[in-house]
Parts: sequence; structure tokens; C-alpha cells
Amino acid sequence: MTGAQGEALAVYRRLPWVGHVPPPGVLEKSLTVVVLLLFCEALLSRVWGSDPMQTVVTEAPWLRYTWYPAYLFALAGLALVWQPALAAVIRAPVLIALPLLAFLSAGWSVSPEVSERRAIALTMTIGFGVYLAARYRWRTLLQLLGITWAILAVGSLISVLVSPSFGIMSEIHPGAWRGLWWEKNTLGGHMARGGFLFACLALIDPERRKVWIGFCVLAVFLVLMSTSKTSLLGLLLGFALLIAWVIVRQGPRLAGLLVWGGLLVGGTSAFILLFAPELVFEVLGRDATLTGRTDIWVALDRKIADQPQLGFGYAAFWGEFSPPAIEVREETEWPVPTAHNGWLEIVLALGFVGLALFALDYMIALTRATLRALRPEGLFALGWLMQMLLFSLSESVFLLQNNILTVTWATLSAKLALAGVRVAARKATSVVTDLAHLDTPGRLAGAHTIEALPKRRKEQHLADPLHRPVEPVRPGRVADQPQPRRHGGKR
Repeated sequence: MTGAQGEALAVYRRLPWVGHVPPPGVLEKSLTVVVLLLFCEALLSRVWGSDPMQTVVTEAPWLRYTWYPAYLFALAGLALVWQPALAAVIRAPVLIALPLLAFLSAGWSVSPEVSERRAIALTMTIGFGVYLAARYRWRTLLQLLGITWAILAVGSLISVLVSPSFGIMSEIHPGAWRGLWWEKNTLGGHMARGGFLFACLALIDPERRKVWIGFCVLAVFLVLMSTSKTSLLGLLLGFALLIAWVIVRQGPRLAGLLVWGGLLVGGTSAFILLFAPELVFEVLGRDATLTGRTDIWVALDRKIADQPQLGFGYAAFWGEFSPPAIEVREETEWPVPTAHNGWLEIVLALGFVGLALFALDYMIALTRATLRALRPEGLFALGWLMQMLLFSLSESVFLLQNNILTVTWATLSAKLALAGVRVAARKATSVVTDLAHLDTPGRLAGAHTIEALPKRRKEQHLADPLHRPVEPVRPGRVADQPQPRRHGGKR
């Protein structure tokens, strides 16, 4: 190895995203799916726990210990891929800032012990998401998520067929399917996101396209059987983005028609919402209070005014003996379990400071996903984030500890952040590799500076005031030798 080649290799190895980690094996992938299923809170909490929508939530004491192996797995995974994980959180610092704020909130929390304990759980949940982003490529990552949601879909169908009293609601919403969870909205939300995921996998994984399409059909069926209107809207939103993606890739003319149609539909929808909102409520089968949600939000607005900056402590507001929660329940005259709004839930826990941090990361992730939207993985990230915006309007879906939604958000935020790092890595690797090629015997031997470059490229580089990296010389090309044009095959 010559001097320039050795220098290039040393520079390459010092890059923070380059390591000597072996690719994930079958065992690691299998354990990853098991941990993902645990974060879905599908079966265990249903059999040995209590309805999370109740004011007093009880569960078997041993259920808490089931999280410890998942946390250890997350820590081991982060130790294995600490370099790309560190690069991800540097470009997405909110993934560190929010858990830190959750820990600090124990100092002013209405229930310090609860906030401290659940802040640890939130940190491990986000950490597992960062591990997924740093460990797996997009294709493998989406396949593992697809396997997880496929198991959930099949399990929900089996629960209804084997034990209808277990899988179908009979009291609050008689006849609505709930599958492996307590509520129909939970089943519908998971299957709406799963249906969109399966559709994206049909594009990314053509070898198993028929399998993913079959699971997509099953997910659509489960959404319909859940009778959740919000979930149906989320599913349609995902499919609309998928159809738009296919149309845009067909050419600029169809893309222009799509933009025009989108503006027309958006303007019409805004007009209806502004001047005839009762039509929307009638179509959705909801009343103007959104099943009592607006009454909750009015009461919560007054509570937020008491502690607007930092909130009432992470995951502590809705405790059984929490004074502010008791006042809200007395005002609304029913045992309110959550804010039924993702953004309000963040304000209650971490105040407007926490809301600003989360909103900042969410907007950055949306922007990065939009810039990659022409790729299937970018389409999935954009669609999932848009779906969550819809669900957050009526459900508490953000920053939940030990929850698959928080895992997925952290994974996408870190993965989209890593995309920019890997682009920089490829550019840097290209530069040092080209330097090594310049030092190869028989090709400008011993020259690894700008003087060894073709005259035209050297002048171009020197004229650049920023002195950006020089366009690499491909191996086998001779300096200043005219090259054939790419278009038309003419010289």
C-alpha cells in the first residue's frame, strides 16, 4: 500500500459512521421483532393489565419487569452501533433534549416519583428507536416493522374468530372490533398505519409483493371492522399519498395535474370546514363536541394557564390523586383518562418548552422526509408523519413511554438525520478514494495533489472561491484526455 492509499484508508476509518460491526443476523432480527411486539402493548397488557382509558390503571406486578430485557437489548444495540447512533442524535438533538427535560420535570412534577420512573422508560423507548435507525438499512427496517404489524393483524383476526367476546367490544361500542387491544380506536390506528406500511413494502420488496398486498387487504378489513372514523381517514390519507407518489413519478404533466387537483380539493375542504362544519361532523358520524373532546380541551386550557412554561411533570398529570386532573374530571363530570390530543398532552407534561422542542424535531423530520419523498422509504416516512398529525388531533399519541408510536417517531427522526450524514460520508469517501487512485503506480504516480489533476479541472477548482472538493478522476482515465459525451454518443 502506497502512502496516499494508507492516508486515504486512515481518513476513511476515522469517519464517525464507519465501523466494523457485522451485519445483523437472524437472532438479532428475531429479538428486534419480539421487542417491537412488546412495545405495541397488544396482548400482555390486555390479559394481565387493565384498560388504560380508565382513571385507575392496574396491572400484574411482574409486567413491569418484562421491560427490563427490552431495555437491556436496546442498550446493547446502542453500544454496538454507538458511532452512527451518536451521529444521528447530533443531527437530531431533540432526541436527547426531550428525555433530559422529562427527567428534570420531576423537580416540579405533581408526582415526582412517577415522572422520574416514566422518564427512564421514555429514554429507553427513544434509545431503542435510535438503535433501529443506526443498525438497519431502510429496506430491512421496514421489513421488520412489516413483520411486526403482520403478526398484530393476524393475531387480531384470530382473537375475533376464536373468542368474539375478547376481540369484539360489547359495552361502549357494541360490535366494533378491538382485536388484541382494549379499544377499537387502538386497533384501527395500528391497522391504518400498518396498511400504509404494507403498501410501501409492496413497492420496496418486489420479491414478496403478493404477501404484502395480502396483509394490506387484511389491514384495510380490520380498519373497517373497527368502525373508527379517524383510522379510516388516516388509512385514506396514506393511500392518497401513495397514489400521488405513483403519479408524480410518471412525469411533470401528471404531477402538475396532481398539484392542481390537490389545491382544488384542499380549497374546497377548507371552505366546507369554515362555512358548513356540520356537514363534516355528519359525514364522520360525530357531534360538534367530537364525543366530548372539546369539553375536555376547554377545561385543560384553564389548567395549562397555571403552569404554561414547563407543565405538570412528565406523564404525571392524569394520576388518580392528581389535584389538577381531579378538577378537570369534576368539571367534565366523567373520569377523563387523557387529553385526547397529542399536542395538549405534551403541554400538560412538559409545557410549551417541551411542545416547542417536539414540534421543531417533527417539522425537521417532515422536511427531510419531503426531500426524500421520491424514494419509497421517504414516502413511508412522510406518510407516517402525516398520519400521526391526523391522529394527534383526537388522540394522545406523542411522547408515550414504552409505546411503539414513540419508537417509530424516534426511528424515523434518527434515520432521516442519518441520511444526510451518509451522503456526506459517501462524498468524503469518494475524495479520499480518488486520492488513493492518483497514487496508483502507472497513473500519475506519486502525485496526490491538485497539480496532478487534468488542467481543465484544476482551473475549475482554483476558480471556485469556496474551494469545494474537486470532481474525482475515475480510475483508468488519463489527464486531459477528451472523453466521449454521454448524450448521443458523440465526441
